[in-house]
Amino acid sequence: MNTKPQTQIDSSEQIIVSRQQFSGPIPPPEALKQYDIVVPGLAERIMKMAENEAASRLRNDDKLVDNIVRSSFLGIFFAFASVVLLAALACLALINDYPVVASGTVVIIASVAGMFILFRNRKNKNNV
Repeated sequence: MNTKPQTQIDSSEQIIVSRQQFSGPIPPPEALKQYDIVVPGLAERIMKMAENEAASRLRNDDKLVDNIVRSSFLGIFFAFASVVLLAALACLALINDYPVVASGTVVIIASVAGMFILFRNRKNKNNV
């Protein structure tokens, strides 16, 4: 027979443990009030810090979106310019009786466009 020793705890020896947890930049109102009691004005400073952090995140997100749009636009512009240049080269080759160069240039344009479409489709499938 297993008997566990019984211990008597005096009521003056009781320990109460409490734990609070919060997430986010702003503590709950009770904690803010206690912070303000310990250091006057601390609650206002914490709120200002959270506001500054939010504004900073918004600025960074705006910059990121602007960079993405700019890089997409530049990519499309240079792709278009390359195709126009290669098409002009093909026309020039045809005018000067170089049909092999002209057809080769057209094949290059078509293969680059095909690779672009193929890789773009694969990227879209992987993101879904």
